[in-house]
Amino acid sequence: MKTILLIISFLVPISAFAFKNEPTSFRGIQWGDDIASHTSEMKFLRENKKGIKFYTKKNETLNIGDATLKQIMYGFGDSGFFIVHITVSGKANVKDLTHAFHTQFGEPTKMQYGTVSWGESSFFGNDSGTDTEVTIYCDYRSYTPQDGDCLASITSNKILLESINKKIKQEEVSVGRDF
Repeated sequence: MKTILLIISFLVPISAFAFKNEPTSFRGIQWGDDIASHTSEMKFLRENKKGIKFYTKKNETLNIGDATLKQIMYGFGDSGFFIVHITVSGKANVKDLTHAFHTQFGEPTKMQYGTVSWGESSFFGNDSGTDTEVTIYCDYRSYTPQDGDCLASITSNKILLESINKKIKQEEVSVGRDF
């Protein structure tokens, strides 16, 4: 009996966050690709305080399923392409995007007020997280959306973690030089 419980305890955390068709790319760009491989098809938008450079695709189709999208931004960091931000406006489009993700990825792994997620981050001590996390945020308490704007985010946790570890190693080297 103890063996069965032990096996179940190892299986539950992994299956609790798994989802079908976990993405390894978005619209032809693989997680980890360098921007240099895609400059001809991209237009630079901005760089945030953390050094993440965001681009839009030239001639982008602004639809996923039946949802009409406002904008798609592709984020590149130290370890390459790792995040997509999708802005969607209006309740009907949010519903259509949620339906498209549900069809593609199966049942959400988490649903809370204003947030629907597939997958789980492997940060903060959660070793059973997924390589990719898909989330739709419509948290009307934290910002005032115009006409029901929501943000969908598809993040490669694996590439993000590689980038964080790379920065930690760089800081360890620079701190080591100070002593």
